Formats: sequence, structure tokens, C-alpha cells
Amino acid sequence: MSGQIAAIFRKELLDIVRDRKSLMMLVMVILLSGPLVLGILFTMINLSLERQSTISIAVVNPQAAPDLTVFLKRQGVTVDTAPADFMTQQKAGKLPIVLEIPPDFAALFATGQPAPIRLIADYSDHGNSSRLMTLQQLLNQYQQQVTTARMVLQGVSPALAWPIVIQQIDLATPQQSGSGILSVLAFYALYGLFFCAMGAALDATAGERERLSLEPLLGNPIRPLQIAIGKWLAVGTVNVVVACASLLGYMITLKLAPLPNVGIPFLFDWREFGGFLLVLAPFALFVAATLLAFGALGKSVKESQTAMSLAIAVVALLPLLNMFAKEKLPDWMTWVPVNGQYYALEKLLRGEMLTFAQWLPLYVVPLSGAALMVWLLSRQLGSEKLLAG
Repeated sequence: MSGQIAAIFRKELLDIVRDRKSLMMLVMVILLSGPLVLGILFTMINLSLERQSTISIAVVNPQAAPDLTVFLKRQGVTVDTAPADFMTQQKAGKLPIVLEIPPDFAALFATGQPAPIRLIADYSDHGNSSRLMTLQQLLNQYQQQVTTARMVLQGVSPALAWPIVIQQIDLATPQQSGSGILSVLAFYALYGLFFCAMGAALDATAGERERLSLEPLLGNPIRPLQIAIGKWLAVGTVNVVVACASLLGYMITLKLAPLPNVGIPFLFDWREFGGFLLVLAPFALFVAATLLAFGALGKSVKESQTAMSLAIAVVALLPLLNMFAKEKLPDWMTWVPVNGQYYALEKLLRGEMLTFAQWLPLYVVPLSGAALMVWLLSRQLGSEKLLAG
């Protein structure tokens, strides 16, 4: 590093430390990103588990199917008699799930004819989905018990009714099972880098322009490229430090927080910490260069902030391709910034090793992109239009 670049680097680092707004944003991200995100995640998991363990239904005509009612109660389902205006109350949200048994259920059941029952609920309500699935499984179990008993009474082997026995074999390791829930860490680890660098990048470009401190800097016998490199190294260094601190917060939270009892481990140890850092470090430098280039485009801090926010919003959509993809994404998608990093972080959470071919785009793409953005920044710093406004 030349002396001129080092001087710009030190100057920008001091400016970041002195800028209380940027510093507070960094501190908030460091302190809150790990514990807050994981705390919200685990709270939602615990609430979901509590909903699954406590199932309450209102039954219409429970006296018509006493055996079914007793079976549901033995399985831990709270059974209440539905009021006469159950449809009105259900539409008002007072009765989430209603099991309607027809009055002639017992007569149909006794003659061996199919006895229809209606499971009435708002199936678009995600809060009911797990309970409805559990209820449907319980009703299927009751149906199988009745079918087996009837076949035994007729002297027929119950095995004839089920010629195929399905056995599910899960090849996923416990860590791979837990990685699906922790994949939110990969998203926030990437997304947080943009917010961390945003304040420092704004201050180093549009902020200096508004404070009229950029013109004296450009008046020094320093090439615009050296100024751009110094600014990039300062913002990039801070971004890498914030990434380390955020990952440390994730690890401490997972070690000390009361984790939900879901039977799978939430592994994020030093091995995952190191893997995440190797993926995020070059990407943090790319983010710093990109936001600096965007910051120099605006005529004011507000204008530059708007441009950055739009860019961040677009970037945030890329990991969703991985989150909601029903099929494996093609290999070329690993060369797409953000998407490739998210894919690599997910594999690390699953305990899988990355090959050289998978590591290659994680360094080639962001470092090449950072070099391009720094060059664009130097072109903007050397343009007379920057100071003319």
C-alpha cells in the first residue's frame, strides 16, 4: 500500500469513527442482528410448537359419534360442543376449527356405509395449517382402526387392505435438518453487509460533497484512483469487522439462548464461523465498492441514499430464488453475486464442504466486481461534473 493510499485509508477510518450516525448504525447491527433475528426466529418456532400441541375443536352433533369423540380426546384434542350459530362465530374468527358430524352418522356407520364428516376451517390461515394436518392424520388413524376391526369381524386379514407399506428413510443428518431453519442466518448475514456499509459509503462520497470537504481532498496531488482505493479499503475494512462481530453474535446466541425443543441441533460453531467469514469477506469488499460508486452518483446524500436503497431492495430478492426454488438451481447461478454467496452459506450450514470449483466464483466475482466499481468511483472522482453538481 502506497503512502498516499494509506493516508486516505487512515483519514476515512477516522471519519467513520467520528461520524456518530454511521457508528451507531454499525453498533446496532453488531449488537442486534444476531440475538434479535434468532430471538424472533426461535419465538416463532416455540409458538408454532405450542399451537401444534394444543388443538381445540368444536364438534357439531358429538353424540352421533361418541367413539370418534373419545378417540380424539385420548389423542390430546380438546373437544367442545359447537354452538348453534357456529358458522357465524367461525366467520368472526371465534371458532378456528369445526368438525361437523351429520345426525345420521350412527345409522350409516352401523350399516357399513360411508359416513361423511366435514372439517370446516379457514384453510388459507397459516396458523391453522399444522393443526388441520394433525387432525386429518388423527381422523385417518381412526378410519384405519375401524376398517381393521370390520375386516377382522368378517374373517378377512387386514393386510389385504394395505398391500403396500411405505417406509420413509431420511438421509439428512441432524445438522442438515437444522440448517433449513438457520438458513435465515445466511440471508441476514448477506443483507446486513449492505446496511453496515451504507452509512460509511454515503459519508465518504455524497456526505463529503455536501460538507464541501471533497474539493480540497481532490485538490491534493493524489490521483483519483488512489483516493478511490483508500476510501474502498476503509469502508471495506469496517464492513469485514462488522461481519466478524455479527457472526460472533450469532454463535454466542446459539450457544446461550434457550433453543426450541424440536429434536434437531442448531449448529454454528467455530467451523461454521470460519466458513462464513471466508465467504463474506470478499463479498463485504464488493459491497463497499458498489455502495461507494452509487454514493458518488448522487448530487446529495438524500439522492444517493435513494439510489442505494433501490439497489439493496433488488439485491434482497436474489436469495429468494434459493429459498423458494422447488428444484436445484443451475450451476451458473453460483456466479451471480449474492445468490452464489447464499448458496455457499447454506451448504456450510448443512455441514457440507465446498469444492475448489464452488469457492472460485466466491472470490473471482466479488473481487473483480470490486475492482470495476473502484475504477468507476475513480472516474467519477476525476470528473469535473462531480464538483460542478
